[in-house]
Amino acid sequence: MPNYGDALLAIRTALLGAITPEMRGISLDQDEQKNIQIIFYHDDKMDQNTLRLWENARAKIHALLDSNYHVKIEIKRVDYPIPLNRANFYAYFKEEKPTRMRAILSLQKALLGHVTEALRAAIIKWSNDTNILYFYYDGEISQRDKDSVAKMAKEIENLYPKYNLSVEMHRLEYPQKIPLGGECVFKRYEKESRAGKLQEKSFHLH
Repeated sequence: MPNYGDALLAIRTALLGAITPEMRGISLDQDEQKNIQIIFYHDDKMDQNTLRLWENARAKIHALLDSNYHVKIEIKRVDYPIPLNRANFYAYFKEEKPTRMRAILSLQKALLGHVTEALRAAIIKWSNDTNILYFYYDGEISQRDKDSVAKMAKEIENLYPKYNLSVEMHRLEYPQKIPLGGECVFKRYEKESRAGKLQEKSFHLH
């Protein structure tokens, strides 16, 4: 059985001076053969200097642990806001905040497969510690809509576990105007209303 204390100490010793902005996390687990498995997760491309730095850290971990354990170390790219894999321990975990673009992309991703015919718009707002999701529906909000929003909310919570999440679902009949504010991530195409006012157009997510 792996001694995770030894492994955590080895990782943290090897990481001294090796934490770069690209690094999202370092997980510590065991594989099916009970070997120690360490994964360095990074965001975006790495330059050669960063890669050499991490390769040196990996070599130090092997030197500290290989005499007593079978160790596998992998360097893996997982772009934010895709969540990192679950593991027994994380020797390092970067705090990640929902920037404007990443907040928009995270809700766009969550919407895939959950846009119903009644959904008029989806909007996200955020502050220092809170994300707020607004969903506007044309007609009665069905159980299917509620289930879809619950799944989307869960996905956003997994991306930003340290942030509070508030979800609001509103029935807003067409052609009533959708309130402004926040970032509109989805807005369905709507024809000109009887009053002659053309609703803002947007494209559907598929």
